[in-house]
Amino acid sequence: MAKSFHKNEKGYLLIYVTIVVFVLTAIAFTIATVAGSKYMNSKRVTYVENAISAAEAGVGATKYKLAENPGFTGFPLASPQVFYDRVSSSEGRATYVTDVTTKPNGQKVITSTGRVYRDSGDDSLVNEKKIEVTLRPVLRPMSGISLFAGSGGLSIGSQSKLYGDNIYVKGGITLAQSSSIGSAAEPVRLLQAANISCGVAADWPMACNASAPPINVSALGVGVYGNVCATDQPASSKIAGLQLGCAAPSYAQPYFNKQEFVGRMNSAAKVTGASITQSCNGGTRTVPANTWITGSISATDISGCKVLFAGDVYVEGNITLNERSLFGVADTATGNGPTIVLNGKFIAQQAATFRGGDAFLKNSAGLSAYMISFYSNNSSCSNRIDETASACLLPADAKASAYLPDFDPSWMKATQYTALECGGSGGGNNFPGLSFFAYYATVDCYGGTKFGAMGGQGVNISFHTQRTLLPPVDTPFGSYLTTTSYEFAGYRQLY
Repeated sequence: MAKSFHKNEKGYLLIYVTIVVFVLTAIAFTIATVAGSKYMNSKRVTYVENAISAAEAGVGATKYKLAENPGFTGFPLASPQVFYDRVSSSEGRATYVTDVTTKPNGQKVITSTGRVYRDSGDDSLVNEKKIEVTLRPVLRPMSGISLFAGSGGLSIGSQSKLYGDNIYVKGGITLAQSSSIGSAAEPVRLLQAANISCGVAADWPMACNASAPPINVSALGVGVYGNVCATDQPASSKIAGLQLGCAAPSYAQPYFNKQEFVGRMNSAAKVTGASITQSCNGGTRTVPANTWITGSISATDISGCKVLFAGDVYVEGNITLNERSLFGVADTATGNGPTIVLNGKFIAQQAATFRGGDAFLKNSAGLSAYMISFYSNNSSCSNRIDETASACLLPADAKASAYLPDFDPSWMKATQYTALECGGSGGGNNFPGLSFFAYYATVDCYGGTKFGAMGGQGVNISFHTQRTLLPPVDTPFGSYLTTTSYEFAGYRQLY
């Protein structure tokens, strides 16, 4: 009887142990399954979050590009941009591609696709997210800049000096022997050089490599003085006030609504440029506001001529000023002062030498004029009225129009496409009543001259020149010349 009891007891114990082992195994399996499921869900969530982050990074990068160039169309599928590529972790690789469309009201719609791949080196797509963002354009007047040079850069000729309050260069700066920007006694308030001037014709301009710094101070006897922010610029004893590690902003091509401006001109009563100065004989001619001038204005009579602008004027050709003539703002002008738009160039060599050296005068109330030239290497683009942005020129034409060749000791025509040729020997001439901007081409000045403000896609200060830029007002290039930025107006996830 006792043996039978012990046998039964052992049987029950075996059953009990079997049940316990089964239960524990089931619990362990359940825990493992739940843990694995949670891990996979966590991994899946990570992939989703990373894909959205990649798509949002694409929006940010595209918005930055649009600030440089409103015509930017996005990062194409053939060239995906890498958001991250983590070889040593389990997060793999993430990329983004974007597409930009423009609405009739000027808004930009960015469609950005973020993709996440399982490993760094393969194309095993594990998640993809697409978002759509709408950007609203905001136009702001160019403010506080006394000299603006685009990607063509700024060239300072031998033994030349440039003085100014706030100087911005999107490209690079070259100083020839014994030249300087500012001085120890008169430093510039702010000099910025973004070093965006590289690239072949199809993708110009692009940021240059850090091995080619934006300010070239290799020549003998050069110096830069003032508060200097130049992207990737190494320390140099020739650049006093350099902020190491500072990255200059990249401004887009300034914008001017030429179509709207020309639409306000008196097209029913156009006048020829020749009639403006015909038989002037040293007298004064006043050009009424909203005058549409065909051909060119040539104030080159030996007797000279004083031409005053009473308001906005559109000139289809060039404006030429000789040593016995001068221009200015009429006392009847109102508002911010006249804006003069021309398709050609402004030629003012030796201007007003016999008129005391002042070639463009303010009026008695202190109003200045603003001149914008659309001269370029593409005459059909320069002459277009419906062109409102720089997209008229292909990148190859834009690069050619902004090009500053190697230093040319001929004093004049140092650039192939020069929208402003100004200066004079023996002390030069002054333009205290004028701010000039070359919309597509370049500026070339020599001799000692003063300007209200100056800008172009490239600026050349020829040798033996002292150029002084007068302290800028809030909007030195007038209220019509603006820069474009974009604000977020909408966001949605597509899938």
